[in-house]
Amino acid sequence: MAPIELRGIEKSLGGRRVLSGVSLAVEAGQAACVVGRSGAGKSVLTRIAIGLLPPDRGEVFLLGRRIDGLARRELRAARRGVGLVTQGAALLGWLSLRENVALPLGDGFSRRAALERADAALAEVGAGAEGARRPAEVSAGTRQRAAVARALALAPRAVLYDEPTTGLDPAASRQIDALIRRSADRGAAVLVVTHDPILVRRVADRVLELRDGVLHDRPVVV
Repeated sequence: MAPIELRGIEKSLGGRRVLSGVSLAVEAGQAACVVGRSGAGKSVLTRIAIGLLPPDRGEVFLLGRRIDGLARRELRAARRGVGLVTQGAALLGWLSLRENVALPLGDGFSRRAALERADAALAEVGAGAEGARRPAEVSAGTRQRAAVARALALAPRAVLYDEPTTGLDPAASRQIDALIRRSADRGAAVLVVTHDPILVRRVADRVLELRDGVLHDRPVVV
């Protein structure tokens, strides 16, 4: 079974059908990019795939375990080994970057070990010198790199990226592209929801367009 798998997903919001029989499998080492117009339901798909939003119908699997319908505690356990990077980084403003990156490691690491791993992850994404600073004290690109570091610090088997380059300048966007590609090259199953065509060209092994609630395969442009 693929690390990320959706089967026959249907979802309506506000009386409108957003997803209609969506099925998708993302294999280990593969980067799949989902594109589509604004409001097509791309972020809804991401939230369902990681268990933040329940489907109306269908089945959702992460790392071989069905997660739709799980209680919160069970869902948290099922998401271990899965990273999520959202638009705007979603860092806690009162914590330093290194503390933000270390936060998800709290269950399995001592505080010292978690901070050491956070420092290593920040260095890997090129933000090691900024670790002691808070999110408001660094650029949007650095915040997003810290969000990627937070996901990669978990040594994830699957990573989901929801519009990871939105609001970033071109240089910062291309840095994020490289980090996304690196996570797939290291064997993670990577699902990227994006409207950024350059990201798609640089990252994707597979491209799908979400249109009228249905996923359609598109050619990969190199």
